[in-house]
Amino acid sequence: MHALSQMYLDGEVVQKDDGFSLYLLETSAKKGFPYAHNELGIRYGRGLSVKRNLEKSYMWFNVAASQGVERAIKAVEKFDELAIKEGHLTKVQMDNAKIDADICIQSKYVNCSYVID
Repeated sequence: MHALSQMYLDGEVVQKDDGFSLYLLETSAKKGFPYAHNELGIRYGRGLSVKRNLEKSYMWFNVAASQGVERAIKAVEKFDELAIKEGHLTKVQMDNAKIDADICIQSKYVNCSYVID
């Protein structure tokens, strides 16, 4: 479903549809697929199909990192190193994102920051 979501985002093979792409991605995330969690981190970080939100990006990368996704682990490390230093996020925002990630993980991916319910 994650790959299909990417096809709708890119408009490859199928007609581009950001809303349906996000729906497919969030459906995968709700089922606990780690690469869907990582992709949500990317999308929030870049503002793809969603409004750019670095706090949510950091949250999703933390969720994916907890499942061993190497790219997410590196993204969390980069956030930890640069986000406060460069003024992108405050310490409070980063702490809140970690709390939200923990809630998401403990709820088995039900109580997360989804756009589409």
